[in-house]
Amino acid sequence: MKCEELLAANGVDYAEAMERFGGNKELYKKIAVKFIDDPHYAGLREALDRNDAEEAYLHAHTLKGVAGNLSFGNLYRAACRVTDALRCGDTTAARALMMELSEAHASVIAGLMQLKRG
Repeated sequence: MKCEELLAANGVDYAEAMERFGGNKELYKKIAVKFIDDPHYAGLREALDRNDAEEAYLHAHTLKGVAGNLSFGNLYRAACRVTDALRCGDTTAARALMMELSEAHASVIAGLMQLKRG
């Protein structure tokens, strides 16, 4: 499976990413696979477990930004919804939206792991 197909199957808008990265596939790959170790998803979950809306918001907002910059469309949209809920301090709504965010995150990670393996 081609890189574009692999990533598209996991919620990545590869064409948009290539526009953003000036068509530099190697640079995109180098930066995108670093997301595998990004701590903000785990930080978001931990902050929600502690009912810390402010810290959860910071993690969700950062996750949203990274997902947007790397064209992880499904993850970006899910992170937007969680961020919006947390902006209002609504941890209950944010928790209700976490399944969608978790699924999108897992899908991106799965695609990036395959990309990393080559």
